[in-house]
Amino acid sequence: MFIKIRSNKVNIDEHIYIVKTESFSSGSMFDPYIDEVKRLIDSTNEDMAELIKALAHSKRVLILGALLDGRKSFPELKKVTELSKTALANHIETMLSSYVIKRVDRGSYEITTDGRELINKIATVYHQSTKYQIMQRELLEKQYTTFRNFGDIMTKNTKKVSNVGIYQSHGLSYSAAISGVLQALGEEWDVDDVTAFSGYGFLINTNKEIICPSGPTALAAWKTIQESTELLGWDFSHYIDFEGFPSDLDPSKPLSETDEKRAKKFFNMVKEAIDKHDRPVVIWGIPVPEYGIVNGYQDDFYLVSTFRTLLKQEETPIAYNKLQAAGMMELFVFEKENKHPSEREYKKSIERALKMAKGEEVAFDGYAAGPEAYDVLIKQIMETEEEKIPKFAFGYLIDCYLCARDSAFNYLTKLSKKYGDKNFGKHIEKAAKTYEVIDNLYKELANHFPIFGDQDVSLENRERCANLLNEIKENELQAIKDLEEIIENWN
Repeated sequence: MFIKIRSNKVNIDEHIYIVKTESFSSGSMFDPYIDEVKRLIDSTNEDMAELIKALAHSKRVLILGALLDGRKSFPELKKVTELSKTALANHIETMLSSYVIKRVDRGSYEITTDGRELINKIATVYHQSTKYQIMQRELLEKQYTTFRNFGDIMTKNTKKVSNVGIYQSHGLSYSAAISGVLQALGEEWDVDDVTAFSGYGFLINTNKEIICPSGPTALAAWKTIQESTELLGWDFSHYIDFEGFPSDLDPSKPLSETDEKRAKKFFNMVKEAIDKHDRPVVIWGIPVPEYGIVNGYQDDFYLVSTFRTLLKQEETPIAYNKLQAAGMMELFVFEKENKHPSEREYKKSIERALKMAKGEEVAFDGYAAGPEAYDVLIKQIMETEEEKIPKFAFGYLIDCYLCARDSAFNYLTKLSKKYGDKNFGKHIEKAAKTYEVIDNLYKELANHFPIFGDQDVSLENRERCANLLNEIKENELQAIKDLEEIIENWN
């Protein structure tokens, strides 16, 4: 399903069903009724088991999923499940007897309210489960260390933009790719401007349950980050397919027919944008789950600039169906030049920074943001068993947060010089010095626990890391006060 976001308007091209998420944790809404729940289980356990049985098979889950967007005929369900007629009929009878689906007419079925609620709850609980988070983390780690086979390159149909975008040096790939395109378009903005002006550089976000590399991508704040990036001089169209690619993240498995079509559709959108505007575009998932720049195409291959440039690796063209776009397929098209930010917009950038630093409305359920995130990380690094410490994930988080704070410091330093003759300029300079302290503490932390290489998970080293995180948190609290002073004195 593709959504086009342009300015503040959202146009949905196809109907999508969104699963509502709720939080289920200890001390949540079930606790006051624990006795009632136990009584219900004691008296109706067989009926409950029958209801659970209705979904106790992967094919029945597929059937409910297929019925979420409307009734389906028996042949349609047979195609979805790839079952024989007899096997499908048996599954349907089980589901009918549990009232999770109903027969509308001969050979046609619909999901019931009970069925919709059941699959909704199960999907939500699974998505928030530790098992799911661990699986996603392991798959991401595998993708970061194992590139796909790119195959042979052909040279029949080639198009390359006039001004090539170069991936910039930064740990946050969004900033590295976006700033690379902006500079190709003649702008002077660097990675620090993109990272900090958008608020991204002041954000910390982490999973509450496990140490997971998904933390730096704070999806609840993503719309704010992207919309504010446009204020740096270019309006862009933003396309998203809210399903990861490939649907099965295991690179050893062949693509499904559906994924093949999705990949071709997305590739054609990129080609169309390059042909129309003769400008680089930014997409997600090249060559691993990171943002990168597409500077053209060669037959069915993307011509790219990615983080491999920073590693002095060859930028091999990437086949249209070899994306590793975990969580979504995403495209940024720079469409037209806009005016540059005014003093008012710079003040708003500090207001965004404050909101991000505090962690206000920037974290989804199951994630912690702002100062609270440090408490979560400290607890995780100290209480997780040594052999279960996810080394890559923790090192990756440190590296991302280090790059973010480095940009925050550099941006505030530039801003203090820009407004040095203003009364509020001294307050910006004060905040810059606080973020310099934070930046240096993160560098020390990265030395104790690098993203690659020798990663010491001994209790002694983890205690050092925990102490550094606590010291960073104290300075983050001071930085919040500094940002508040800037806003109070800005006139």
